[in-house]
Amino acid sequence: MPASCNSSGCMDGATNVKDCNDEVIPANGLVIKQLKVGNIPCAKLDKYGNHVNYTNITSVKFSKQNTFNLFSANNALEHDWMATRNRDNGWAIENEAGWIVKFDIKISTGTSCIWCGYFKRVEAPEKKDLVAAAPQKPIKMPIMKAHY
Repeated sequence: MPASCNSSGCMDGATNVKDCNDEVIPANGLVIKQLKVGNIPCAKLDKYGNHVNYTNITSVKFSKQNTFNLFSANNALEHDWMATRNRDNGWAIENEAGWIVKFDIKISTGTSCIWCGYFKRVEAPEKKDLVAAAPQKPIKMPIMKAHY
């Protein structure tokens, strides 16, 4: 069952959090009450962990019973995003402004696959410049060179 809303079991880093009283029915068919809704500032990374861009996933519903972080492509498509795909490289959604979100991590199952995207939570948007100043990949060097 495709995700009908963005959802998470963890509110770490969430902004603009408000109370809500919604219900979500995951693939197991059990109803899960969602008591909070908010935004998750994050960095979109490619499958190798390279930084692509910063984004703010909005209208994320939270419940400790949610066992996955789900991005609702269905919801994005309902809000005028367009989907493209490639059997080998995954699929993506794109909006009219040119923003592209790629799902390029392939997890094979017994009969098919699941395409996933790599989103990393970051500090709230007003502190984004500090996050952007950090190197995108760890740098290895001897301690003496680091203090030179």
